[in-house]
Amino acid sequence: MNIQITNHDINEIIGELQVSYFRQKEELVYGHKAVIVDNSYVNVQIFNDATENVAILENKIQAKEDMALSWTTESPRVCFSLALSGNCYHGYGIKKTEEQLWTERTTNLWFCNEPRPCNTRYQKGKSFHMVEIMISPDYIATINSNYPQLMEAYYRRFLAGETFNIAAQNRLASPKLYCISSDLLTCNAMGNAAAIYRDAKILELLSVVFAQLSDKPENKTICLRPCDKERLVQAKDILLENFLAPPSLRKLALEVGTNEFKLKAGFKELFGNTVFGILFDYRMNKAVSYLHDTQKSIQEIANLVGYEHYTHFSMAFKRKYGITPSAYRQN
Repeated sequence: MNIQITNHDINEIIGELQVSYFRQKEELVYGHKAVIVDNSYVNVQIFNDATENVAILENKIQAKEDMALSWTTESPRVCFSLALSGNCYHGYGIKKTEEQLWTERTTNLWFCNEPRPCNTRYQKGKSFHMVEIMISPDYIATINSNYPQLMEAYYRRFLAGETFNIAAQNRLASPKLYCISSDLLTCNAMGNAAAIYRDAKILELLSVVFAQLSDKPENKTICLRPCDKERLVQAKDILLENFLAPPSLRKLALEVGTNEFKLKAGFKELFGNTVFGILFDYRMNKAVSYLHDTQKSIQEIANLVGYEHYTHFSMAFKRKYGITPSAYRQN
């Protein structure tokens, strides 16, 4: 598959990548392949661990200018995608109205039949990290034959030539999906048992996906338009850039051109957390990094993540992780 990298402001092609998903049957040596582009516009890293039936891709994009990746799907497949960090707009067609916003922790499963143009847009200075699990039609057929109750209805649509996501809108991934995806990224560490381990994890992945993503979404309290989502992403960026002295809800809402109700309800719907829940998680994640990577005192770390008093920081950390910062460092 040929991927074009363009500066989407002037539509100039600035690079091309060749990525093959599944290995051919005659290839006996399976393992990692890396495709890397690093220039003044963008840093793209695509790591592909493939067999003839499964391709496990880890994509890391750092946009130095406003960027777009565009390609056309070449062969039928089923693709599970999970955004690990960052955000981007991804579409399975030409029009922007066909795009979906991918944010941290969002996921979906795509049944792809016909060749289809795809386009992903990235903002200057932003990074995006995603894992994709590609499953070949032959392997999907085998799984459906062995476990017809798992996805029979979806498989019939796939055989009929449909291309579709099992969830109309991207959904928030559960911790279980995170764990399975992580296991698949490192399955080669199992050595001679890697193939069996990979097969088991693929089946587990599909079981969890169909149980969690194909359920009817909860009743939504707010309808978010694309412009609302862009404002919420901007609000999240502002919040985290100013995590030491975060703005009030009213000020944050005004800064991005919305109101407090839509800000609070929108954060809960789009990011799966409250405004200050996201701020709290960000501070705690930074605290963990300091505990791991530095020898700074607990009081210093407390100050660096926005807490004036050690006791308040320690209580917050224990509420998040179940142990105190000191105990966490010792363990």
